[in-house]
Amino acid sequence: VYERENGGFRVLLQYHAKSFTVHGAYYTADKSGVYWNHFWIPSADPKTFVNTSLQTGRDKNRVYLKGVARYP
Repeated sequence: VYERENGGFRVLLQYHAKSFTVHGAYYTADKSGVYWNHFWIPSADPKTFVNTSLQTGRDKNRVYLKGVARYP
């Protein structure tokens, strides 16, 4: 993922391309983790994560709102 900077681009994240998936407008995942708006969510399980609405998602253990675990 890149961001424009001073007439060029800078790398924000380096995803694993073969396992990269998009989950709605804000969540993405690869084999290493789940990300909200390009921020890594350390407690999220990429194998079971699903987007449930615009800003929420869940995995087998938790519900996330804007990338923050809300419910165990």
